[in-house]
Amino acid sequence: AWWNLTPGNQWRLESGYVDWVKNLPAGLDREMASFALLKNLQGRDPALAETLKAEIKDPKLVAGLEEKK
Repeated sequence: AWWNLTPGNQWRLESGYVDWVKNLPAGLDREMASFALLKNLQGRDPALAETLKAEIKDPKLVAGLEEKK
């Protein structure tokens, strides 16, 4: 769901969506939302990308970030 809905939500809500993701309770949902948002950015906002990467702790998600380097 995060992967499918993030592009439309970010386009529609802009920075409001980013703020919403950042304010989700700590845990897998916030990490998944951060991961999907990070992938959707496609390098357009390096500062936000670093903030989102810092939220991702799950080993499988971290590995998903590493394999794209």
